[in-house]
Amino acid sequence: MANCVIYKKGTDKIIYFLRDCIQEDRHFRGSNGNISGVKTKHFSEFWTEDIPNQDESGNWDKKVSELIPSLTFKGQVISNKEDVNTITKQEIRRRYSLEDELKLQRQREILPSEFKTYYDFVENLRTEGRAFKNKYFGEEK
Repeated sequence: MANCVIYKKGTDKIIYFLRDCIQEDRHFRGSNGNISGVKTKHFSEFWTEDIPNQDESGNWDKKVSELIPSLTFKGQVISNKEDVNTITKQEIRRRYSLEDELKLQRQREILPSEFKTYYDFVENLRTEGRAFKNKYFGEEK
């Protein structure tokens, strides 16, 4: 799990830092606290594996630009190959329901053009995912 830094847009100063953060819409939950209703108009988030230190005055020892970004795939923070697989499946589901996929499989001879569009889309996603996993997690067999 990655850590999340919330910072004011146009600055490099950490406003909030959440360890082991989970984001749901604009709500952030971490092992050290929660932040709700973060307004995208004023704030941005940065995902990192780093853990900055905070002094007694509440100042952080690092700026956002000094933190190492977390590994992301298609805009989502990941930590292993399975995360890439999950995101790939989510991308497929955004476009094709399971029922749509089964229908296309059953009617591939009747609807060759639609099947080819579906097949090319899925294979492209799989190729992207495989290349990403090979690059960051080693060659797949």
